[in-house]
Amino acid sequence: VSSQGVVDVRRISRRELAARIEVDGQGSVLEVETGDLNINGVMTLARGGQARAPVVRVQAGEFDDDRAGVVRVEAGAALRVETRLELDTSVADSTLLSIGAGALVTAAELTLSRSTADHTNTATLRALGPDARLEVSGATSIGRGRGGVLEVLGGARALLANVGVGETPSGGSGNGVVRVDGAGSLATASGRWNVGTAGVGAVTLANDGVLAGQVLNLGG
Repeated sequence: VSSQGVVDVRRISRRELAARIEVDGQGSVLEVETGDLNINGVMTLARGGQARAPVVRVQAGEFDDDRAGVVRVEAGAALRVETRLELDTSVADSTLLSIGAGALVTAAELTLSRSTADHTNTATLRALGPDARLEVSGATSIGRGRGGVLEVLGGARALLANVGVGETPSGGSGNGVVRVDGAGSLATASGRWNVGTAGVGAVTLANDGVLAGQVLNLGG
């Protein structure tokens, strides 16, 4: 499926149903050449399926469907975003970007955010398994509001620039959590790590996991 304009995949009027996009199978491609890909719900890329777009926004907040606001890039699949990849939610759902073994996500900027400071759940980015790879050339922000979680596990790699995990708006109390666990697991930033800017910042390294960068700030 190829488009040269903006693609909007939105919910129907029933609040309990989120929109869903699935790109499944080797050779299956969803491509937006010049516009934005906007999804009010869930996107899943699986078994070699790919999606490409200049901008991708996945939003939740109007659904009772607990899968809303989730992007799953499963084994062997790829999501390539030229500029901004954004996941956002405005109610009690958790925002999740999950990258499976052998899968690839690339973007110039990445934002997983909470819309306000009073929610109980967090934004989570999880790279899991050998050769799972996340590459972001610009700013990465994981979690606004109550906080954010970055997990790089089982031989996955996150190659980043400047990273904020648990970046909280003024007056918030968000925490930031980073876990790098497993041989070959690497989380590296060419610039700065800010983990828990207005609360607790925690970094856990285990089983030969590696965290690298120029500056590491823990907690507010």
